Amino acid sequence: MNPKELEPRERALLRFYQDCHYGLSPQEFRRRYDVSYRELAALCQISLSTVKRLFASPPTRPSADVMRTLAIVDLLRDQIPLSLLRQLCPPQQRQDREKGSS
Repeated sequence: MNPKELEPRERALLRFYQDCHYGLSPQEFRRRYDVSYRELAALCQISLSTVKRLFASPPTRPSADVMRTLAIVDLLRDQIPLSLLRQLCPPQQRQDREKGSS
């Protein structure tokens, strides 16, 4: 199977994304959304102890991946229909991931 050749628009999006440093801090995310430390850890795929360090005094600096994840969730939360989210991450996939983290 040959990979799909990228169109100019897709290449432009890739260039834009690789140079994008948009992020949202965990503190700002929790100001916007009522999420627990445990939910934040699951969302960012980091440990609960890491989340606690992000909110400690003085706080640990969040990784670029954590900040990007939170920014994307914030940006897309109302933009993606639930039906598409179910296709992207079907319930069985989520259950398998939850079993692996136990």
